[in-house]
Amino acid sequence: MSGETANIVTVPPQTYDGLIKLITANHDHMSKRLRDIARFALANPEKMALDTLAELAESADSNPSTMVRFAKQLGYKGFSQLQHVFRDRLRGNWSSYESRLTDLNESSSEDILDSIAMSAARSAMAMRESLVKADARAAARRIAKADIVWLAGAGRTEGVAIYLSYMLTRIGIMNRLISVSPSQSLQEFNLAGKNDVLCAFSFMPYSDVTIALVDAAYRRELDCICITDTEVSPLNHGTRLFLKEEDYAGFRSLTASMTIAQYLAIEAGILKRSMNA
Repeated sequence: MSGETANIVTVPPQTYDGLIKLITANHDHMSKRLRDIARFALANPEKMALDTLAELAESADSNPSTMVRFAKQLGYKGFSQLQHVFRDRLRGNWSSYESRLTDLNESSSEDILDSIAMSAARSAMAMRESLVKADARAAARRIAKADIVWLAGAGRTEGVAIYLSYMLTRIGIMNRLISVSPSQSLQEFNLAGKNDVLCAFSFMPYSDVTIALVDAAYRRELDCICITDTEVSPLNHGTRLFLKEEDYAGFRSLTASMTIAQYLAIEAGILKRSMNA
């Protein structure tokens, strides 16, 4: 039986986190068509929860039968069963900050600080062990050689992009932060030249603006460095660096992201100095 039609599991996950783990673990066993649908699904969880099967097939540049095949390969009886997972996520899997704070009412300030520090340390160590060092160095080299480095980050990764911009500026590498406004970001990026590079940060749940910028870079055949979390991330162009941030009570660390931003700036600075020597 082909990899496209055989079920990956017999008991499908009923939670969104479980679904992500299943898709990520079995990404390499999917056909290209099903991998494309997986990326679309994880990039558009709200649409997956609310749109009809026909609407989703059109948006994913696929067809209803292939969408159903995707659900069945994951072990679901049909597409509606898979859609329930996305609907449950929409109803509360991503709890509000207020509810997260409520869950910490009984924790002492010392415990909270210690737990945040431990979460940050785990993020840094996991990145150190899992990051492909050759890919990270290749990304730094591309930054060093670029005329302008365009930086994209929205939501919690906006601060990472700002920090990398600060570092690159102080080191002497031309860069430009892209607006997080959907109406302005693509207009700004239209100014990018053929020897520029886009450096984009986005993690689950992915930013629509950042996804659109990476897609624009792909269409224009511009180099791109994507710092993201999984192989099925919709940020799938150019050099990809994968990071997993730990969390404490639903609050995710930015330690690994800030660390790789600092590394890229420092390594690019060293490489640029050697190229100019």
